[in-house]
Amino acid sequence: MSRSLLDGNALYIRIPKNGNDNIRCNLMNWPGEGEDVPCLNSTNGLRVSTTGVRLWTFVRDPISRFVSGYTEVEFRNQNKPWVQEKFTHPIGTRERFREYITSMLQGRKVPEIYHTFSQSWVGTQFPLITAGKIESMDNDWLAVQEWLGILQPKPFDKECNTHPTSADPLKTSAVAKLALEEDPILMRALCVLLLPDFQNFAYELPEVCQANENITDLWPSQAM
Repeated sequence: MSRSLLDGNALYIRIPKNGNDNIRCNLMNWPGEGEDVPCLNSTNGLRVSTTGVRLWTFVRDPISRFVSGYTEVEFRNQNKPWVQEKFTHPIGTRERFREYITSMLQGRKVPEIYHTFSQSWVGTQFPLITAGKIESMDNDWLAVQEWLGILQPKPFDKECNTHPTSADPLKTSAVAKLALEEDPILMRALCVLLLPDFQNFAYELPEVCQANENITDLWPSQAM
């Protein structure tokens, strides 16, 4: 007998900007599932009991996720004056992206920070969790189905309910990637913010951050 999420023995943990819409759409095609696929946001672990439930999620390359999360934040808040007032530079500029990272480094309030905050938070909420990787989704999607006991695993459909920001409507992702490529100080700053994700999920640090031997050396050598 195949096992599904609705058996109550497994729970998908959503981490923002890790393909959640796409994953939930694919889950609806699993045996016994429908539109109300049981899942839990990664920030809600302290509010519910998951004893005896097998937990699983998908993680993503830290830099790629941060850039995608930044675009999500800008997309959601582009027409909110109170958010725009927090920034000096306009959306779609390198200066704006730098300003966003600086705000996080300085501990200032950032709108919807959960889109760019470290994925390692999920480990504090759900200590025993199995994680696949977005970058190896084709294989890991089949593996998680086998792990859950699904007799006829289905391949992952990457076109199933893609997110509107995937097309980079404000061109913020393109600008952010270019800024990181051309500014090693900015990249090292991001390495500092996301270092737990690189370590916890076995992702390789960008080359500009690898030359440093310890965490203190990763800190940007110049003022942001």
